[in-house]
Amino acid sequence: MSLSEYLERFYSVFPWREDPFTEEVLRRFHESLRTFQVIIEHSWVKELLSSKSVLRIIDLCSSTGIGGIVLSRTLLNLGYSAELTLVDLRKSALEKSIEFSLGELGFKPKMLIADVIRELGFERDFDVALIWDLTTLHFNPLNWVRVLVNVSIILRDNGLLLYDEVDRHSLFIEGDYEKIHLVEVGEDRIILDIHVSKECKSGFTRKIIVDLVPGKRVKLHKYIPSGI
Repeated sequence: MSLSEYLERFYSVFPWREDPFTEEVLRRFHESLRTFQVIIEHSWVKELLSSKSVLRIIDLCSSTGIGGIVLSRTLLNLGYSAELTLVDLRKSALEKSIEFSLGELGFKPKMLIADVIRELGFERDFDVALIWDLTTLHFNPLNWVRVLVNVSIILRDNGLLLYDEVDRHSLFIEGDYEKIHLVEVGEDRIILDIHVSKECKSGFTRKIIVDLVPGKRVKLHKYIPSGI
């Protein structure tokens, strides 16, 4: 099974909300709009904008592109133009972004199905690289370095990397990670997150996500930083 196929299967079980036309995701969209309105005031961003009228943005591990679309919408609201490229391993997620982007931005983003730890085929092409929402726990430290190497290749000399490190906050909520966690209960699904083991060599924690109603299950490798 390829990584792309695995992720398609994983997200068919795990209850990650990514459909941009649902109430929950729209609420996250508007929360991110407020966040980017603050970020856009940072001196580094202002310096970047001072010499450009068009910003080229690449959203890595984009899922349905909420982060990239929000940033582009923020720039459009300020009178700038944006060009947006979405990169993800899941074709289904990228396809969901098209209608939403057309409605919010008036244009269709460029899309690339690719693994961000491998060469992406760009060089000095982008002003902003974006890694947003629940992403970083998919990578152990070695692979995260590979991601950052790719970012350094695709960004222009004065480009910026913006990434949202929200994942580790969940560690404080979850507490003792070696447990069975009830993730979601609904009429048509009961999702459990079950700890299996810790792989010392890679640093990944092995877990199984189970939906008890249809009996579907999928493995998850998740990097949990030590010392937190």
